Amino acid sequence: MTSATPSPAEPDGPDQRRRRRRRVAARAGAGLLAALAAMLLLGVLLTEAPPPLGRDLPDGPAAASAAFAERIRERFPAGTGHAAIAGALAGQGFAVVELEPGTAASAALVEGLRALPGERRWYAARAEAFDILCKRLYQVSWSRSAGGEAIDRPHGEVVAYCL
Repeated sequence: MTSATPSPAEPDGPDQRRRRRRRVAARAGAGLLAALAAMLLLGVLLTEAPPPLGRDLPDGPAAASAAFAERIRERFPAGTGHAAIAGALAGQGFAVVELEPGTAASAALVEGLRALPGERRWYAARAEAFDILCKRLYQVSWSRSAGGEAIDRPHGEVVAYCL
């Protein structure tokens, strides 16, 4: 009586080698598919949408920042009440803070406002959005006189850090 399967010491036949290659290829394909699915899921989980003021901006960091700055100036022109801009930005997820002039953290935002006359109070608001490849910061700054409510020189910018 002869056995249909060769013993381990006997060499594989061409059909067995072909079947083995197909199994290895199928496992590799399944592993690649699982890796791609995991990357897609990770990309979905690691995504945070921009605030409403930061949506639908043009592509490219310079164009996005210019469009965002214009959007901020249109929505909050000079003369807008401080409470109105601070409340609107906080409602969209921005963290609003009062800046101390002269500190390293506020130097860039405050520099453009130093030329304004009188005692000033400086403010900044920041929101973040990210996806699997980029983190974007949406920053807004403005000032007002120490005793006044109206803001001057609202400014916005988008800063992107991408892989």
